[in-house]
Amino acid sequence: MKKVENKETLLALREVLGNIKRNLDYMLEIWELSTSQETKLTPRQKSLIELFHYLVVAEGGFSEIVQAITFILMQNGHDVYNPERMRFVKSYSELYEVPLFIKLQFIKEHELDFVADAVDRKLRNSIAHLRFEVNEDGSIVDTRTGRKIKDISEKINRLGCMCTVTLSAISLSLK
Repeated sequence: MKKVENKETLLALREVLGNIKRNLDYMLEIWELSTSQETKLTPRQKSLIELFHYLVVAEGGFSEIVQAITFILMQNGHDVYNPERMRFVKSYSELYEVPLFIKLQFIKEHELDFVADAVDRKLRNSIAHLRFEVNEDGSIVDTRTGRKIKDISEKINRLGCMCTVTLSAISLSLK
């Protein structure tokens, strides 16, 4: 892997790493809470914590990684267009104004589908907009579609693994 030497890129990626570390600490605490034998959770409470955990992983670690990848692509000559501002992004801080959906399309366009497809956007949106119902037995239903939401733990693990692998690659490029 090519070492990152551009000062602006290094500073931005170090900021990303700091943000991701903080978010990983939060994710670990939530995971410990949900899996601890001492925490007596009802099935409903466990499902609620898992939903929140997914949102924290998606909005915390994952969105920061997408931000970093998008910035690296920018630094390598690829233009990012912000349709809401109707202009091209010129700096790392301006990337925060670009919706995650646009950044996902951008990285997918650059053949990083494995990253873009790691997040379940429908699930993320259902959680973020509280469009779900959690029953006493812990089953979760999307209130818009009526479909059961299954395998939250598996989705958290998949997204977390993708974040870990990508973060490792970014970290190696900074050494």
